[in-house]
Amino acid sequence: MLEVTRTIRTLESPDHGLGLAGRLAHGVTADYLGRPPQSPEFHFGCNLLPDPPYPMPSRIRHDIETLDGWLACGQDLHLFLKVGVRSLRTHPAPDPAGFDDPTRLVYYLLRTDAMSLVWRARVVHPTASVAAWTLAADLLAGRAGPDDLTSDASEAVLVSVTVDRADTTLFACAPYDGTEDDILVSTATGSAMDDVALPLRTLLHAQHEWTTACFGTPPPGNTALAQAIQDLSTAEATAGAPVDALAQALRRLAEPEPAPAPAPAPE
Repeated sequence: MLEVTRTIRTLESPDHGLGLAGRLAHGVTADYLGRPPQSPEFHFGCNLLPDPPYPMPSRIRHDIETLDGWLACGQDLHLFLKVGVRSLRTHPAPDPAGFDDPTRLVYYLLRTDAMSLVWRARVVHPTASVAAWTLAADLLAGRAGPDDLTSDASEAVLVSVTVDRADTTLFACAPYDGTEDDILVSTATGSAMDDVALPLRTLLHAQHEWTTACFGTPPPGNTALAQAIQDLSTAEATAGAPVDALAQALRRLAEPEPAPAPAPAPE
């Protein structure tokens, strides 16, 4: 769990006028410029909503390999998300006693407030060419399907959908070989977006409920963990480098307790 501090990314990307969720959407999309994912990738947005347990808005890539599950679902995104929700709903929250103190501290302080899904898509710009205009018309009329999107009339892009527990839904996209300046982020609406955003939000809520049930409160009677939480609530810890402060707290928790001093020898 000490390694998690190397994967935490604070939200320093442009927000596109959309707050912390905008920073999250931009940042996760930028991660894949020039290297589109082979299967849908998930990222958690932590402490984005008001009254966070630790004042460090951040993002963490979900480190579970998704390729096997993606292939098992026939590369059907909607089914893939439904299977993920079902897995979390049917998997009971584990006993917190089975986790060490650093793990408990991280899960307690990094509240799951948002989730982003990054994937590949093809888009059609109807005004780009006659072929694109025709393809757009055929798609709207139901005369074209996914196989037709491989033509020169469409463009391969990275896309991300970001949802949070306050019902924000954002859509971001950029060309495969684009730069961060090419990333567009906007609020997302429409039935096609709902097909992704609704199950993704259900997955987010399931993840939040699962972690809250297990790690939502510090374990009673654990003085070392209580002291770490108290130390991290000080102004010194949160003002300059919250990731470093968290790393130091995790390191202290991972250190073995010093052996008690030997009793003095009887005279």
